[in-house]
Amino acid sequence: MTVQDYAAIHWHVFGPDGIIGRDPLAWPRQTVSSNMSYGVGMFQRPMRGAYNFWHFGALCFPGRLNIGAYAVIWLQDWSVVAAYDICPTWPDMAKLDQVLVEAVFQ
Repeated sequence: MTVQDYAAIHWHVFGPDGIIGRDPLAWPRQTVSSNMSYGVGMFQRPMRGAYNFWHFGALCFPGRLNIGAYAVIWLQDWSVVAAYDICPTWPDMAKLDQVLVEAVFQ
């Protein structure tokens, strides 16, 4: 699917009016830490009376296929989807998140 289609689906499901976004606590999830859980394919964290939803994904097959995407909704207001054609490391993913947070919130 295109990045635009992924962004539209992500917002449709996890945005403030989405089936999951409007009531995230109604869906199965697993606690990851005191303020973060994982369920229905997304990490979730309450923040400032709203929710953040995010997920990094990648298909890493060296020499054959290296693709992935990062989808995030912050405060049920800002939505970003970024696609990449590499097999990202954990530091790569953290840096991508940091750069996007800075672009949106600063």
